[in-house]
Amino acid sequence: MPAADSPMTEVQEAVQAATATLHEGAAAQPARFMLLLKPTDDPVARHAEIAEAVAPLGATVRPFSTLDPQLLVVRFPDRAFAVRGGAAFAAAHRFTEAFDLEGAEPDLPTDLFPETNPDRGFVVEDVSGFPLGCFVDDEPALPPAWAIEAIAAPAAWDFSVANQRPDRGRGIVVAQPDTGVIPHLELAAINSVPGFDVLDDDADPTDPLDGQNPGHGTGTASVVVSGTSGTVTGSAPAVSHMPIRAIRSVVQITLGTVAEAVDWAVEHGAHVITMSLGGIFSFSMQRALRRAVQADVIVLAAAGNCVGAVVWPARRSARCMLNEKIPPRLMVIT
Repeated sequence: MPAADSPMTEVQEAVQAATATLHEGAAAQPARFMLLLKPTDDPVARHAEIAEAVAPLGATVRPFSTLDPQLLVVRFPDRAFAVRGGAAFAAAHRFTEAFDLEGAEPDLPTDLFPETNPDRGFVVEDVSGFPLGCFVDDEPALPPAWAIEAIAAPAAWDFSVANQRPDRGRGIVVAQPDTGVIPHLELAAINSVPGFDVLDDDADPTDPLDGQNPGHGTGTASVVVSGTSGTVTGSAPAVSHMPIRAIRSVVQITLGTVAEAVDWAVEHGAHVITMSLGGIFSFSMQRALRRAVQADVIVLAAAGNCVGAVVWPARRSARCMLNEKIPPRLMVIT
């Protein structure tokens, strides 16, 4: 056990203050922290050192992905985040001090979103009541294809056919980090490629329908890939869909698991990554997005339809284009 005044004791106390015991059958995910090593660190040696140090705390350590060996994931299998973000970020700060890191962050399922108010400066908006108040009344007069016609998708398909190019997304792999998908009429006849479940670390991206937004991944997939046989017609019904289960809810998003999904999609041949989700800043996500863009993958993210500001990762997309002069075709905000 670490000495009473050692840095590891401070880490242990901070983690305990930010988490609670995770009981069997609970819906919460085990608490995780992302540890960013310094550029000069040997990732293999630091991995072994940190793993040995946190083992007495009941934690495990692994590389974030094969694409990012400088980022480590510390997981507490028997504990879950139990309080608002302040204590979790304080624990991350303790990790940074104890191991002399570039930085650390909790993979915190947050319902707080950034908002800039001219009168109050930078504040956060609590949308934990979503989806209440986020939807307008139904408009039954709208035809089923009004959305794709509004974005001129049929005209784009016709243009492709006329120029002897693949139409409707044919030959393109679209990865979709979300809640996963279920068998559904809208997705019955689509092209698909193997997906992944980041949360359970297996090859089955089925949505268990146990979160706050059951079926969200199936619904958002349908607006991309559904054919004309159902109610919805997708904007690119000939693409190959790659479903990735990365979140339980679009209300409380763990951007660390979404970032892992982005890396998995890049490694497995995705040409496009679309994310109908968003939350607070995460350097893990920022790094994953940079790798995706550098791999020439088109990345799309929701701007935030229920909050007063652009959320991350779409906020990152805007900054890439404005500040880093990345070609707009590589980073798109929906």
